[in-house]
Amino acid sequence: MKQVFRITGSRRLLSVVALLVPVLVPITVELSGADDRPFVLPVATEHRYRMLAKVRPLLVWISRDNVGDARITRRSDGAGSMSFELLVRSDPARAPRHINRWGYLAEQVAGGQATVLGVMKQSNEQSIQEAEGRLTAESGSGTYRETTMPDTSNENQIRTLMEDWAAAVRSKDMTGALAQHADDIVMFDVPLPLQSRGLDEYEKTWELFFANNRGGPGSFELTDLRITAGDTVAYCHALLKIFDSRARLTMGLRKERGQWLIAHEHHSYPLT
Repeated sequence: MKQVFRITGSRRLLSVVALLVPVLVPITVELSGADDRPFVLPVATEHRYRMLAKVRPLLVWISRDNVGDARITRRSDGAGSMSFELLVRSDPARAPRHINRWGYLAEQVAGGQATVLGVMKQSNEQSIQEAEGRLTAESGSGTYRETTMPDTSNENQIRTLMEDWAAAVRSKDMTGALAQHADDIVMFDVPLPLQSRGLDEYEKTWELFFANNRGGPGSFELTDLRITAGDTVAYCHALLKIFDSRARLTMGLRKERGQWLIAHEHHSYPLT
């Protein structure tokens, strides 16, 4: 999985009080490999930058170099888990008008799951007077905004698809039961026919099921759902709890135009 984030240096406070243009200038840093910061994953590479600011209080631009810094860090355990961190911050002791603004973004990827966290210094002033008053009042404290992003990994997309599908079946919602199935779906069901091909035949299997199942809680519950997902093809299997009975479920999926579709579905009961 790959996610790309674009960070811009323009915030409302900066446009009211001063236009801060972060131009990141590389600084050579040698890493010894030792790191006393409290992170689980060891540092693989790290790059540091200094910030150049430009201010236009009236009609003339004023530039000042080295008013802040940035750090990009990649961490890895060498076994597939990794994280990326971006920290951009101004130094109020060096920045024009003592601007104190920063942002932090971190993404950690492990086992097909991704967790993203973003934190930034909040600024929502509506006038120069309000902005300057806040700058004067700030002394190391302030309001912070936290941003989290949903897990958009292939595995999580499929898990959501499966949970939505099972919920639709419990509600006897035919539209929901058919949603996100490929037009050429192939179904191996417990009752005849031996196989059903295409959405029209697939729909008939649910007409039979809904006619003999009252729906509601316990009528179609997924348990022990296991998912294996690549970039374009995936499969999953689970156990089905249908009131007091247990069945087996296997699904084959493929991704088309960025959307996962169920291409094969197999329900079965063990022989007794």
